[in-house]
Amino acid sequence: MRLSQLLKYKQDLQSHSSTKLEQSANDHISLVNQMSMGADRILESGLIQEINSHYKNIFPLLRQIEDIKNKRIAELDKDILELDKKYFIDSYEMYETQHKIADVATNRDIRRLYIYENVKDIIKSRIYHYVNWKYPSLEIGPGDGTFTNEMIASDPLYIVDVHQEFLDSTKLQFNEFYATRRLRSYLIKNDYNLDMLPQKQMGFVLAWNVFNYFPLEAIKSYLTEIVKVMRPGGVLMFSYNNSDRWQNAEMVENAFMCHTPKHMLLPLIESLGLEVITSYDFDPTVSWVEVKKPGVLNTCKAHQALGAIIQVLDEDEDPRSLQARIDNELKSTLDAQQRFELQKNRPDLFEKAKALRDQYNLTIEKAIERVIREDETIGALRDEWITNKEKNKQEKYRATIEVSEQRKLQAVSERDQREKTKKVFDVIQLAQSYQIKYHTYTKEQCIKKALEQSGYTDLTIDDIDY
Repeated sequence: MRLSQLLKYKQDLQSHSSTKLEQSANDHISLVNQMSMGADRILESGLIQEINSHYKNIFPLLRQIEDIKNKRIAELDKDILELDKKYFIDSYEMYETQHKIADVATNRDIRRLYIYENVKDIIKSRIYHYVNWKYPSLEIGPGDGTFTNEMIASDPLYIVDVHQEFLDSTKLQFNEFYATRRLRSYLIKNDYNLDMLPQKQMGFVLAWNVFNYFPLEAIKSYLTEIVKVMRPGGVLMFSYNNSDRWQNAEMVENAFMCHTPKHMLLPLIESLGLEVITSYDFDPTVSWVEVKKPGVLNTCKAHQALGAIIQVLDEDEDPRSLQARIDNELKSTLDAQQRFELQKNRPDLFEKAKALRDQYNLTIEKAIERVIREDETIGALRDEWITNKEKNKQEKYRATIEVSEQRKLQAVSERDQREKTKKVFDVIQLAQSYQIKYHTYTKEQCIKKALEQSGYTDLTIDDIDY
């Protein structure tokens, strides 16, 4: 049998516990004893004792069933342990021959996120919990910036990746000032080496959908480097492929992710002197841990760095604000077209722009603007871009006016959804604590108790899924 099949079998056995039957038998014994309480039922005491005797005979049989089941689970654990060795070897080979040398297109494909929206909202809420303007943060492997926007409260925000293209695409989400001043990008050129970053400064580090493709030894090497850039008391949050779960084990068998069982990862983290704050497992294959570096997080910052004060107008009240936003969105579109045309028609100038980008740590779009401004031979192409800019500007303005009301409605809906997601997350945490405290409670009983305790009357048990 494959590892995923063994884990699924073990999970099914563990889910069929005789605890519920024992509790039900005890409840029936209590009911029978209550029947004998009346004075007019003294004559029925023999019958009562006989019924209780039969009920009590159930307990040895239930314990025998548990013994048989636990024996089989122990046998499965041995089989799983044997397969672990092979899966570790296969994962290391997969990492060295595939993930470590994957190009941009392959990385973009395999690192595409498949997460339910409610789980994605929980991930975002956890990131919000840790980012703070008082401390810089670091995102390792942002890809195309799926969660980067949730970290912008950090001051500053560092991003690192093995591909410059991912750093560039992440920067495109933001305006020029943020992308060149507050957002600081670095290309990783050596395995796991983060020496180019400020040491012992990061209050929060995020690595999402990165370690999923790393074997345990590679994760250990990377964690060692990450600890060096974290402040005492800083937090690291990273996802991984928890192959203690049968769905994640299938990811290994399909040569997609590496074998990283939770029962081995957590001791490895603690061996590096880190404290495991919490860990999460959500369907279908989403798992992550949050760990803390020993110490107390503190700073001497009294406020954020001051900048220019500008007037911000409400786009719904002043058309100038709406026009400014359209200009900014249009600029991003034209920047992409400008980059494509230059790369296609004047590769020599595009290479010059790339050199300027690396030399002065600019965005590729800013470097292209500089090349176009300085080069006299590109006048016709520049005139064409200006014409396109004016044409697109008018079209964009008309389209934006039409969808303005839709955006207002969407904003209200998203706000309500965020509030509901936060409530669901609070109830899930409370229910999980009850499961740990009360071993005889079913999941449904824990959820009901958590709903009563939280006081969220707008939620039902059907809203809670974990």
